[in-house]
Amino acid sequence: MHNGNEPFEIVYRENMLTVTPILIGKQLLYRIQFPGKTPTLVICSATNFDKEKFWTSVPEGRQELAIATGLLIDNYLTTQTK
Repeated sequence: MHNGNEPFEIVYRENMLTVTPILIGKQLLYRIQFPGKTPTLVICSATNFDKEKFWTSVPEGRQELAIATGLLIDNYLTTQTK
């Protein structure tokens, strides 16, 4: 069971990625470390004007990767907290 503060791993495109939760104020971000030369990614979950949840990179610019890894994080957290 994941407690929310400890790093965990997800698999993305056959690569094991380390995800570290970071709490800044009341905002929870996730730092994702990739193998090789791919730069570290920081993402967070946000809500749009229609109250729909989405994942975004911080800073913006790596949106596709933020969405793909964010969905894997959602899945991991859902399965680990049951």
